[in-house]
Amino acid sequence: MNYIITDETITAVINGKSHTIRRDHANAKMVINAIAEGRAEGDIEELMDITKALNAYLGNNVEVKDGSVYHRGEIVDEHIKTNPQLYGGESARRTNDSVLGQPL
Repeated sequence: MNYIITDETITAVINGKSHTIRRDHANAKMVINAIAEGRAEGDIEELMDITKALNAYLGNNVEVKDGSVYHRGEIVDEHIKTNPQLYGGESARRTNDSVLGQPL
């Protein structure tokens, strides 16, 4: 595995594919440690996978899949289109106790 670590990014080439994350990425320190420890390329690749990192961070209600964001199984873009009042549309009412129109 080839890698470059700069002040701004970490790039690793794993199985011919380039993976880059910013140094402020949630897993950046773990990636650097994994490289330093000589861990398996698959482990490092998983740590650098932004979709997997987002899913782990966001928990069960929100999922990133196929480049789209889902909340409780519903694609967020569709939710915004069908509920514009929740996001600043006409007659919008905003509250701090809900996310995507669902009570917390």
